[in-house]
Amino acid sequence: MSKKQITYLLTFLFAMGVALVINVAVYFLATRQGNNGITLQLFGGGDDGAFYWEQIQKILRGLPWIRTSIFPLLSSYVIRLTGVNDVFMIRLFNLVGYFVLLLFSTKIIELLFLEEETHLSNAGAQSLYNAKSLLLIIFTIYLSLQMNVHISILRDIWIYALYVISLYYILKININRDWIVFNGFILLVSLYLLGQFRGYILVSFLFATMVVYLYRTLKANDRLWLFLGIVGIIFIFYYTFLIDFKVPIVDKSLRDGLEYRFSAIEYIEAGSQMDINLITSNFILFIFRYIHSYLGNLIGPLPWHISGFSTLIVFFVESIPMVVLLWYIYKQRRYMDYQDGILFIHALVWNGFIAFSNDNVGTATRLRPISWILFVIIFINILIKKKRHTRESELNQA
Repeated sequence: MSKKQITYLLTFLFAMGVALVINVAVYFLATRQGNNGITLQLFGGGDDGAFYWEQIQKILRGLPWIRTSIFPLLSSYVIRLTGVNDVFMIRLFNLVGYFVLLLFSTKIIELLFLEEETHLSNAGAQSLYNAKSLLLIIFTIYLSLQMNVHISILRDIWIYALYVISLYYILKININRDWIVFNGFILLVSLYLLGQFRGYILVSFLFATMVVYLYRTLKANDRLWLFLGIVGIIFIFYYTFLIDFKVPIVDKSLRDGLEYRFSAIEYIEAGSQMDINLITSNFILFIFRYIHSYLGNLIGPLPWHISGFSTLIVFFVESIPMVVLLWYIYKQRRYMDYQDGILFIHALVWNGFIAFSNDNVGTATRLRPISWILFVIIFINILIKKKRHTRESELNQA
């Protein structure tokens, strides 16, 4: 085992160790707050953790329960399997989800790397393990990701993990047709579970996949502007004529999403609301407001959304770094290939979905990690390609 492999494994263990320490600390602090270890209330208010725990207990007692997700059911299996009816078992279950997220995120890095460098040189191996270690470090210091995994017993980490797993097998099928039946089966299982955790994320995944293949078909024929035109026409048509159409899987319409968003603006007095009302009959006004919502959910809080200490922290430790990262991706976009494009489109489409229904900065930090994780993978993949290009240029000049 090389020195770089050992460093990578130690970094992986460090990332999991940090997660475990945070999890244990939050559990005991939340217990001292009187929340039975379910959630740590940092900025007041509650979350879905208490609801999930209540449903888990109903399942264990054989009582009727409210099924908004498969998460309580799977959690009840964990408790039955271990024989320990304690919140900490669910926290350990989510820690497994975090491990899966780290594993498959690094596997995507490796998959994209080996696509171009089939014969791994010593320099190439060093770049690969450095890149995977960098990814683990970024995830470890990604504040909202850590909070979503540890602060409460939420389903979010499994949604992130399943989305990344599904993308891994999409990329694997695109790159290598070997074992296509097996890989396709794993992909279908992952997508099924993703839909069971949160239906409209599955809708977003399927829609993004259709956009990817439409983009590839039209780009291959040098018809990029036609692609943008088709997307624009479909969007206008959908907003004008299909706003009440109930989308399969989620059984919700675009109007339902907009009204849900408006109800949060009108009835919820939260300091982190963006106060962007998308309900308007003026399509041009809707577009401008939607762009505002899109940016707020992607890199928010924007400066005018900062309303307190918590949003100020998010602005400095997340919004500014992500703007820098996205700017770097844009400047170095020549290093992006088709596989990077798949990740990029999925990230943009998912953020487009949440921009319709979410008006809260805090909720955005829970929903957007899917997009941010993909942006980080693209960023690291660009770093690898740029370093490889520099190395090859130096060899050619020697």
